[in-house]
Amino acid sequence: MSDLTTTLAFAAGHGGGADWRGAMAETLQRLGPVPEGANLGLVYASDSLVHDLNAVLATLRHETGIAHWVGCVSMGVMGMSLPNASETVGQGDADEYFAVPALSVLAMRLPPESFRMIPPQPDGEAYFSAEDDDWLAVSQPAVGLIHADPHHSQLTELIGDLAERAGYLVGGLSSAQGVMPVIADQVEQGVASGVLFAPNLKIAASLSQGCKPIGPARAVTRVHNNLLIELDGEGALAALQTDLGSDKIEDLKAVANSLHVALPVAGSDRADYMVRNLTGIDLPQGIVGISATPDPGDKVMFCLRDTDAARDDLNRMLAELAGRLSGPPKAGIYVSCLARGPNLFNHREELEMIRAALGDFPLAGFYANGEIAHNRIYGYTGVLTLFG
Repeated sequence: MSDLTTTLAFAAGHGGGADWRGAMAETLQRLGPVPEGANLGLVYASDSLVHDLNAVLATLRHETGIAHWVGCVSMGVMGMSLPNASETVGQGDADEYFAVPALSVLAMRLPPESFRMIPPQPDGEAYFSAEDDDWLAVSQPAVGLIHADPHHSQLTELIGDLAERAGYLVGGLSSAQGVMPVIADQVEQGVASGVLFAPNLKIAASLSQGCKPIGPARAVTRVHNNLLIELDGEGALAALQTDLGSDKIEDLKAVANSLHVALPVAGSDRADYMVRNLTGIDLPQGIVGISATPDPGDKVMFCLRDTDAARDDLNRMLAELAGRLSGPPKAGIYVSCLARGPNLFNHREELEMIRAALGDFPLAGFYANGEIAHNRIYGYTGVLTLFG
């Protein structure tokens, strides 16, 4: 019989209520008895509970016996739970929660040496203790689950350095109407943190795009800060109109809310790209503003947020992950962009697509202000991480 310290086990719960106590009660009811010896917990809390996070953490520690917790706040959380002997809410189910106090929790029993907490990271250069470095020396390539406060002043640099030091990253940025802390055994603001998983856990992760390119990648030939002036020697607005197939202002206005720019990832073997917002268009001068600062020679392409394309790419990602697993997933973490969810799909559609492709398994997730995959921060994507 396997020792508890070496046998993986997971349980998930999720729920909403009138306040944090109501959300906690429903979450614990779905969670049921946590695995004996559980030693790591993941919690995502709706942003309306931001001032109750200390009470949430204290209650979770008391009810589960788990000391280590990581997570963040979000304007939307989601979860999938399995039936358990004490459940009265219903059979194993999946749901997402917006605009209500809600929680999503994943309790894990992992081999003690298979994970390592990431200390709060306030700067652009990754900090690890000597003990962390010793762990990494024998546990690479690790998978790092990262939660970050978007107010972190050097976040892009930090994500790159963490990936270089530790391995492949997944996760996302907190989203809220106010402060956006992360949870790293305690509530922290202005930092990134999380947990590292050793390769023996057989984790698989992948990313699904939510925007569809409508034209070719063009080289930036004139730019000022975040203002695209010329692409491939042509006016930026003229290039955009070419991709739209119309130079009529009314046609441009009709798709304005779904229009974005994509920055292709150099060297990607899967035509990967990072989506950024359009910040404005100067019609008289033909200039397009974007939420990025490309250099001359960088490539950009225009794209549209598209539900059918997002469904197709999510199905592609799920099929790819299913092919990489030796059996059904033991558990999962899903981070989806805040602009997806009810802004792109039907209610809990993403979760139902995951269940249809991979079956029922414990899962916790949230809707992010930016998604983390590999060594970059994305937008309008979904990042699914599975324990195989």
